[in-house]
Amino acid sequence: MKFEFRLKQILEECGLDHRGILGRIAKETDIHVATIRRIMNNNADPQLQTIEGVCEWLVANTHISRDEVLSKLLAPSGWDLWSSLSGREVTVLLGQHPERGEHEVANPVISRRDATVLTLVMSRLSSTRVKIEYISPTDPQSKTVIERKGVSFSNILKAIGQDDSSTGHVILIGSQLANPATEMLVAAVCRCQPFDSTSRHRVPVQLIWRDKEERASCFAGSSLPKRARCKGPGIYYRLGENRPWIHCPWKTRSEDSGVVIVVRDTGAARLVFSLWGFSGWGTEALGRTIAQNADAFAPFERDNGTEFGVFVSGFKMKNHNGEIWPKEPPRVVEVPTWYCRS
Repeated sequence: MKFEFRLKQILEECGLDHRGILGRIAKETDIHVATIRRIMNNNADPQLQTIEGVCEWLVANTHISRDEVLSKLLAPSGWDLWSSLSGREVTVLLGQHPERGEHEVANPVISRRDATVLTLVMSRLSSTRVKIEYISPTDPQSKTVIERKGVSFSNILKAIGQDDSSTGHVILIGSQLANPATEMLVAAVCRCQPFDSTSRHRVPVQLIWRDKEERASCFAGSSLPKRARCKGPGIYYRLGENRPWIHCPWKTRSEDSGVVIVVRDTGAARLVFSLWGFSGWGTEALGRTIAQNADAFAPFERDNGTEFGVFVSGFKMKNHNGEIWPKEPPRVVEVPTWYCRS
């Protein structure tokens, strides 16, 4: 198995990615600065003594404990999402949008963009048994509405390894506006209550809507938590507690962003994978990217046998013969969530 160094990501998470940090590490570890730079750029094959020196420095200067420092510094490369989803039944939870029909009756419909992503997922899991569950955000604060569809907060927790009675993988498509299970997964990862706006400050990814209508959510609203400055609609993220919010803007059919969440129970080899964009166009563009190449979405945090990965990607879009694609390979940002669970 190949490994890659994650020194750069660790320094960013801990707020140490400032000018002169490489020289400081080199001076305090007695390792040549060129070697530290190669490790930083994941372009090194250092001796064991060098790796030990970097680990000792991280333990002394960050929140990382001695027991977990090596697994954080070295991560397996070439992780394959689609191979990880094979071998067991996969349940896809697809959200339904309530749409008013004749006589003002709400008829649940599937977003065309979400359906396109479902088709892409099915094509990559052609040899795997897949079960599709349709769920609706109608009355999202009532868990019984979701449980009638066989989906509950406890089922999400089972799937991410907090209950041993679940055996299959789970894929969530769509934001919480159509898919309440997405809200539940975010709450489970960040240890807060779903559909509860009072806990939004705990979640390092925020969806800011185009309208001013308030909906109960632990990670979405019309403004940022604690009156932080908001630059407009889109997806916001931050790389650590008390770090500034970074904006991935939304512009109609030209610029969008999306979020991917991967949670894996290493003991039972169960996996939950969630994908959603700010808009349907963003969901489709990100879905097409992942269907082609999912290597960038490997879990990078570990907590009691469960691996976590939360990723944000902003991109400009193009419409190619009716298919929505990013104009260029999107930049994927790893968003740390460890402090939310402490």
